[in-house]
Amino acid sequence: TSCFFKKYRTEVFNPLKEKITRTIKIPLYYSGLSNTAIVRDKSGVEKSYKLNRNYEIEFTFTLPADSFAWYIIK
Repeated sequence: TSCFFKKYRTEVFNPLKEKITRTIKIPLYYSGLSNTAIVRDKSGVEKSYKLNRNYEIEFTFTLPADSFAWYIIK
């Protein structure tokens, strides 16, 4: 049996002149993940999320004014 991990990248952007905190749903139906997803930020910090019945995670992030960030999901 062969096993392989796919990684996915998502990016978020804050065009506002103030810091924001948002919660978004990230659909992972076609990712092959079924129970949990691990989200890693650019500094290497990882957090585990449980997928809901629609194969989505609710992801909360905070961004400084006029900035962007990327996250790896595996």
